[in-house]
Amino acid sequence: DKIILEEATPIGIVKPNRNKILFTGIGTGLALSFLLIFFKGVYHNSIQTRDELNELTNLPIIGVVAKSKEANEDYLVVDKFPQSLTAEAFRVIRTNISYFAAKSNTKTILFTSSAASEGKTFCAINLASILARAKKQVALIDLDLHKPKQANAFNLKNDIGVTSFLVGKASIDEIIKDTHIQNLKVILTGPRTPNASELILDPLLEDLLKQLKERYEFVIIDSPPVGLLSDALVLMQQSDINIFVLKANYSKRDFVEVAHQIVEKNDIKSMAFLLNGVNANNIPAGYGGGYYK
Repeated sequence: DKIILEEATPIGIVKPNRNKILFTGIGTGLALSFLLIFFKGVYHNSIQTRDELNELTNLPIIGVVAKSKEANEDYLVVDKFPQSLTAEAFRVIRTNISYFAAKSNTKTILFTSSAASEGKTFCAINLASILARAKKQVALIDLDLHKPKQANAFNLKNDIGVTSFLVGKASIDEIIKDTHIQNLKVILTGPRTPNASELILDPLLEDLLKQLKERYEFVIIDSPPVGLLSDALVLMQQSDINIFVLKANYSKRDFVEVAHQIVEKNDIKSMAFLLNGVNANNIPAGYGGGYYK
């Protein structure tokens, strides 16, 4: 069999369909834009800068602390590196503290967070240290009975502390430990206990905090993450200033709403955010950035 090919009929010069190309390009561009927004929302849902945090909340931002090599290696950055960018950031926070609960002679300051690893213990230790360097009498108390870290930070033996006092095995004078930092005392958690959350509800704890207020100008509380445990909610009711720590490039934007709900539903007073671990280039000079660069 033969295949007969018909002669092609010339139709002239074919011009591109400009409208079709235009609309196809616009459609593709919009699709890529929506995909970009989608993936940014999925993979970049964390807070990175103070400005981003400021857009999410009307609560005060008491300070911004830069990510640093020193902070990765040691808790006691203010004490060991007093001229560092981190130390300057905590000086700014120390100044801002004076605007909270101004009429109170003794200020009880609680640190919490939404999740673990946001830096609440680091921030509690360094605020306590910078206050002590200003010749304030400071007591730092570790009330994270589930995962205590203060003993390791100060290289102290956690043989006696809050739990010892609450079960009647030690007096308040016996659980207060000296540190190498002048004007700073620390109270550790003490021996581990299986009923940690119940101990937080013990009336003796409220009595302990009252006695500390009578002895010190500042009482700094390192509490558990409020997003994971109810312990912090109980303690926040007894604090003059509650500082909610967020970590840049780690804490989700939803964590801010967690803090808002805590304030609204539990009538928490004087809540403020502290953004930790921020890229030093993203910190305004007024928040401790730029001065020691």
